[in-house]
Amino acid sequence: MKGTIVPVVSHEGVHPQTSAMLAELQQRGARLMVSQGNADVAAGRNLVMTRCLKDAVATGCDVMLCIDDDMVCDAQHVADLVGRARATGVAHSGVYSTAASALAATQMPSGRYLVGMGMLAIPVHLLQALAEKLGTIMAYQDLDMVPFCQSGPIGGRWVSEDYQFCLRLGGVVLDHRVPCGHLKTVALWPDDETLRKIAAGELLGKPDPQPKRRETQHAAV
Repeated sequence: MKGTIVPVVSHEGVHPQTSAMLAELQQRGARLMVSQGNADVAAGRNLVMTRCLKDAVATGCDVMLCIDDDMVCDAQHVADLVGRARATGVAHSGVYSTAASALAATQMPSGRYLVGMGMLAIPVHLLQALAEKLGTIMAYQDLDMVPFCQSGPIGGRWVSEDYQFCLRLGGVVLDHRVPCGHLKTVALWPDDETLRKIAAGELLGKPDPQPKRRETQHAAV
């Protein structure tokens, strides 16, 4: 996990199981940056990602690993996810379910996915290129913030801030080898059949590059 910086956005506090996982990732060499107390999900993401990008450039980190405050995953699986993002130069996501037991991802016609940002490894060079393209908006908490994540309409549909971010990256790889637990009342895990379909490259439902509006499940989804 060396060379990896981990932004965590939380409104109500990081789940104890998530904290334990983060501590293990730190022991493996990851740098952790937590933003707490911001109810504005997009602003919280943009703030901590902008700070992490500056830190990554200064310290030589080459992968940013976004983790939500209610996720749990085997630390070795997380390290493998980061390694594949680093090796391929393409953002990779773990597989997890929403509170409604639906896959937190939508497949694009290209075969890549729009995903939630619960367990998303992004090569830093992609973020640098995106930051240069987007520029910065007005200072927020004394920081010229890059608007990586912004919710809004696309083609007459409302698209959430995480899906819009993935669109800006050109989609991400959904990695069936990294199942993640989404800690709601109980941990929600992707089922074996969903993982098999991803591994086989099968379409999961009708491809939709402009997903319909999703309800926010948590302050840090």
